[in-house]
Amino acid sequence: MLGSAQKIENPGRLFGADLCEAEIEYLVQYEWARHAQDELWRRSRKGLNLSAGQAAALDEYMAAAPVRMAG
Repeated sequence: MLGSAQKIENPGRLFGADLCEAEIEYLVQYEWARHAQDELWRRSRKGLNLSAGQAAALDEYMAAAPVRMAG
């Protein structure tokens, strides 16, 4: 997910439960995640550790972003 990076210096926004913007961007580009539910329940179980507000913030973030597919 981070390529050749050994550590993440700027993971972007933290949504909770160690779920960061960099991970979301990876899932959108390479695993075709399109909605918060894709990440929180289908690709992981991180939804178990996010509050309803955190999940809603992730949903808003993903809905507002344009579709970003790997080239």
